[in-house]
Amino acid sequence: LKTFTLPALKSTGPRSYLSYYNQNLFLITGTGILMYASLDNIKDEKFFFKRIDTNFKDIVGADYIKQHKTIVKNLLIKNNKIYVSYEKKVKDICFTNAILVSNLKFEKIIFNEFFNMNECQPFFDNQVGGNLSDFKDNKILMTIGDYKFLKDLGNGNPQNINNLIGKIISIDEKTKEYKILSMGHRNSQGLYYDKEHNVIYSTDHGPQGGDEINVN
Repeated sequence: LKTFTLPALKSTGPRSYLSYYNQNLFLITGTGILMYASLDNIKDEKFFFKRIDTNFKDIVGADYIKQHKTIVKNLLIKNNKIYVSYEKKVKDICFTNAILVSNLKFEKIIFNEFFNMNECQPFFDNQVGGNLSDFKDNKILMTIGDYKFLKDLGNGNPQNINNLIGKIISIDEKTKEYKILSMGHRNSQGLYYDKEHNVIYSTDHGPQGGDEINVN
Protein backbone atom coordinates (compact mmCIF):
# COMPACT_ATOMS: atom_id res chain seq x y z
CA LEU A 1 0.00 0.00 0.00
CA LYS A 2 1.45 3.35 -1.07
CA THR A 3 0.33 6.89 -0.37
CA PHE A 4 0.55 9.50 -3.12
CA THR A 5 0.26 13.24 -2.56
CA LEU A 6 -0.73 15.91 -5.04
CA PRO A 7 -0.02 19.43 -3.70
CA ALA A 8 -2.17 21.07 -6.38
CA LEU A 9 -5.31 19.58 -4.83
CA LYS A 10 -4.90 21.87 -1.80
CA SER A 11 -5.84 24.86 -3.94
CA THR A 12 -8.07 23.21 -6.52
CA GLY A 13 -10.04 20.85 -4.28
CA PRO A 14 -10.63 20.23 -1.54
CA ARG A 15 -12.64 17.36 -2.96
CA SER A 16 -11.70 15.28 -5.97
CA TYR A 17 -13.19 12.25 -7.66
CA LEU A 18 -11.72 9.20 -9.39
CA SER A 19 -12.88 7.03 -12.27
CA TYR A 20 -11.25 4.00 -13.87
CA TYR A 21 -11.50 3.34 -17.62
CA ASN A 22 -9.38 1.32 -20.05
CA GLN A 23 -6.42 0.96 -17.68
CA ASN A 24 -6.37 4.71 -16.97
CA LEU A 25 -7.18 6.44 -13.71
CA PHE A 26 -9.03 9.74 -14.17
CA LEU A 27 -9.20 12.44 -11.50
CA ILE A 28 -11.27 15.61 -11.44
CA THR A 29 -11.00 18.27 -8.76
CA GLY A 30 -13.84 20.15 -7.11
CA THR A 31 -13.04 23.06 -9.40
CA GLY A 32 -13.18 21.00 -12.60
CA ILE A 33 -9.50 20.34 -13.35
CA LEU A 34 -9.36 16.99 -15.17
CA MET A 35 -6.31 14.72 -15.36
CA TYR A 36 -5.39 11.09 -15.97
CA ALA A 37 -2.61 8.59 -15.34
CA SER A 38 -1.88 5.13 -16.66
CA LEU A 39 -2.27 2.41 -14.06
CA ASP A 40 0.63 0.64 -15.72
CA ASN A 41 2.87 3.08 -13.85
CA ILE A 42 1.26 2.88 -10.42
CA LYS A 43 4.08 0.69 -9.09
CA ASP A 44 6.63 3.38 -9.90
CA GLU A 45 8.06 5.53 -7.17
CA LYS A 46 6.49 8.62 -8.74
CA PHE A 47 3.00 8.49 -10.21
CA PHE A 48 2.28 11.33 -12.63
CA PHE A 49 -1.10 12.70 -13.71
CA LYS A 50 -1.39 14.48 -17.04
CA ARG A 51 -3.84 17.33 -17.30
CA ILE A 52 -6.55 17.32 -19.99
CA ASP A 53 -7.59 20.69 -21.35
CA THR A 54 -11.37 21.28 -21.17
CA ASN A 55 -13.93 24.06 -21.59
CA PHE A 56 -15.32 23.49 -18.07
CA LYS A 57 -14.32 26.97 -16.89
CA ASP A 58 -15.99 28.59 -19.90
CA ILE A 59 -19.28 26.81 -19.21
CA VAL A 60 -19.36 27.14 -15.43
CA GLY A 61 -17.74 30.57 -15.05
CA ALA A 62 -14.33 31.55 -13.69
CA ASP A 63 -15.70 33.75 -10.89
CA TYR A 64 -18.04 31.00 -9.68
CA ILE A 65 -15.17 28.49 -9.61
CA LYS A 66 -12.96 30.94 -7.73
CA GLN A 67 -15.67 31.49 -5.13
CA HIS A 68 -16.45 27.80 -4.51
CA LYS A 69 -14.07 24.84 -4.46
CA THR A 70 -16.65 22.04 -4.41
CA ILE A 71 -18.65 22.63 -7.58
CA VAL A 72 -17.93 19.24 -9.18
CA LYS A 73 -19.79 16.33 -7.57
CA ASN A 74 -18.62 13.29 -9.56
CA LEU A 75 -17.51 11.91 -12.90
CA LEU A 76 -18.48 8.78 -14.83
CA ILE A 77 -16.84 7.36 -17.94
CA LYS A 78 -18.91 4.98 -20.02
CA ASN A 79 -18.79 3.91 -23.68
CA ASN A 80 -15.97 6.38 -24.34
CA LYS A 81 -18.05 9.28 -23.01
CA ILE A 82 -17.25 11.27 -19.89
CA TYR A 83 -20.04 12.66 -17.69
CA VAL A 84 -19.32 15.33 -15.07
CA SER A 85 -21.90 16.14 -12.40
CA TYR A 86 -21.76 19.62 -10.90
CA GLU A 87 -23.74 22.26 -9.05
CA LYS A 88 -24.80 24.82 -11.64
CA LYS A 89 -25.28 28.49 -10.87
CA VAL A 90 -28.09 29.91 -12.97
CA LYS A 91 -28.12 33.25 -11.15
CA ASP A 92 -27.35 34.60 -7.67
CA ILE A 93 -30.35 32.92 -6.02
CA CYS A 94 -30.71 29.94 -8.33
CA PHE A 95 -28.58 26.79 -8.03
CA THR A 96 -29.35 23.38 -9.49
CA ASN A 97 -27.86 19.95 -10.29
CA ALA A 98 -26.58 19.43 -13.82
CA ILE A 99 -24.44 17.04 -15.87
CA LEU A 100 -21.98 17.79 -18.66
CA VAL A 101 -20.97 15.24 -21.30
CA SER A 102 -18.28 14.86 -23.95
CA ASN A 103 -16.55 12.23 -26.01
CA LEU A 104 -13.47 11.09 -24.12
CA LYS A 105 -10.33 12.61 -25.63
CA PHE A 106 -6.90 13.12 -24.13
CA GLU A 107 -5.95 16.30 -26.00
CA LYS A 108 -8.98 18.50 -25.30
CA ILE A 109 -12.50 17.84 -24.10
CA ILE A 110 -15.41 20.03 -25.19
CA PHE A 111 -18.30 19.59 -22.78
CA ASN A 112 -21.96 20.17 -23.58
CA GLU A 113 -24.88 20.08 -21.19
CA PHE A 114 -26.41 16.62 -20.92
CA PHE A 115 -28.90 17.12 -18.09
CA ASN A 116 -30.24 20.04 -16.07
CA MET A 117 -32.62 19.56 -13.15
CA ASN A 118 -34.22 22.96 -13.88
CA GLU A 119 -35.33 23.43 -10.28
CA CYS A 120 -33.84 26.49 -8.58
CA GLN A 121 -32.61 26.36 -5.00
CA PRO A 122 -31.94 29.72 -3.29
CA PHE A 123 -28.31 29.17 -2.20
CA PHE A 124 -25.11 27.25 -2.93
CA ASP A 125 -24.73 24.20 -0.71
CA ASN A 126 -22.69 21.00 -0.48
CA GLN A 127 -25.71 18.91 0.51
CA VAL A 128 -26.74 18.30 -3.10
CA GLY A 129 -25.76 14.69 -3.84
CA GLY A 130 -24.65 14.61 -7.45
CA ASN A 131 -23.13 11.13 -7.53
CA LEU A 132 -23.20 9.19 -10.80
CA SER A 133 -23.23 5.49 -11.60
CA ASP A 134 -23.60 3.20 -14.57
CA PHE A 135 -27.02 1.54 -14.87
CA LYS A 136 -28.88 -0.90 -17.11
CA ASP A 137 -30.70 -0.34 -20.43
CA ASN A 138 -28.38 2.47 -21.63
CA LYS A 139 -29.09 4.60 -18.58
CA ILE A 140 -27.03 6.25 -15.86
CA LEU A 141 -27.94 6.97 -12.25
CA MET A 142 -27.76 10.30 -10.44
CA THR A 143 -28.36 11.25 -6.82
CA ILE A 144 -29.83 14.65 -5.90
CA GLY A 145 -29.57 15.99 -2.36
CA ASP A 146 -32.09 17.95 -0.32
CA TYR A 147 -30.25 21.30 -0.19
CA LYS A 148 -30.74 21.39 3.61
CA PHE A 149 -34.50 21.46 3.18
CA LEU A 150 -35.25 20.62 6.82
CA LYS A 151 -32.71 22.93 8.43
CA ASP A 152 -32.96 26.04 6.28
CA LEU A 153 -35.91 25.72 3.91
CA GLY A 154 -38.46 23.82 5.97
CA ASN A 155 -40.17 22.25 2.96
CA GLY A 156 -41.06 18.64 2.23
CA ASN A 157 -39.45 18.37 -1.18
CA PRO A 158 -37.61 15.04 -0.66
CA GLN A 159 -41.01 13.35 -0.12
CA ASN A 160 -42.68 15.21 -2.99
CA ILE A 161 -42.94 13.13 -6.15
CA ASN A 162 -43.44 16.30 -8.24
CA ASN A 163 -39.83 17.52 -7.90
CA LEU A 164 -36.33 16.01 -7.97
CA ILE A 165 -35.03 17.20 -4.60
CA GLY A 166 -33.87 14.30 -2.42
CA LYS A 167 -34.19 11.68 -5.17
CA ILE A 168 -32.24 9.03 -7.04
CA ILE A 169 -33.06 9.13 -10.75
CA SER A 170 -32.15 7.24 -13.90
CA ILE A 171 -31.40 9.16 -17.10
CA ASP A 172 -31.52 7.69 -20.60
CA GLU A 173 -28.21 8.34 -22.36
CA LYS A 174 -29.86 8.92 -25.74
CA THR A 175 -33.21 10.56 -25.03
CA LYS A 176 -32.16 12.25 -21.74
CA GLU A 177 -35.52 11.31 -20.26
CA TYR A 178 -35.39 10.70 -16.52
CA LYS A 179 -37.30 8.56 -14.05
CA ILE A 180 -37.47 8.78 -10.24
CA LEU A 181 -36.34 5.49 -8.71
CA SER A 182 -36.11 6.41 -5.01
CA MET A 183 -37.00 9.42 -2.85
CA GLY A 184 -36.70 10.76 0.68
CA HIS A 185 -32.91 11.14 0.57
CA ARG A 186 -30.80 13.69 2.41
CA ASN A 187 -27.43 13.72 0.68
CA SER A 188 -26.55 10.50 -1.16
CA GLN A 189 -22.87 10.65 -2.08
CA GLY A 190 -22.28 6.90 -2.34
CA LEU A 191 -23.85 5.10 -5.29
CA TYR A 192 -23.28 1.70 -6.88
CA TYR A 193 -25.29 -0.52 -9.22
CA ASP A 194 -24.81 -4.27 -8.81
CA LYS A 195 -25.48 -5.60 -12.33
CA GLU A 196 -25.36 -9.24 -11.30
CA HIS A 197 -28.14 -8.91 -8.72
CA ASN A 198 -29.91 -5.85 -10.25
CA VAL A 199 -29.66 -3.84 -7.02
CA ILE A 200 -28.83 -0.18 -6.41
CA TYR A 201 -26.85 0.61 -3.27
CA SER A 202 -26.54 4.16 -1.94
CA THR A 203 -25.06 5.77 1.15
CA ASP A 204 -26.78 8.77 2.72
CA HIS A 205 -25.32 11.32 5.12
CA GLY A 206 -27.23 11.31 8.41
CA PRO A 207 -28.20 14.61 10.11
CA GLN A 208 -26.28 13.88 13.33
CA GLY A 209 -23.09 12.31 12.02
CA GLY A 210 -24.45 8.81 11.32
CA ASP A 211 -24.47 7.62 7.72
CA GLU A 212 -26.71 4.89 6.36
CA ILE A 213 -26.47 2.29 3.60
CA ASN A 214 -29.59 1.91 1.50
CA VAL A 215 -30.72 -0.89 -0.81
CA ASN A 216 -32.87 0.91 -3.38
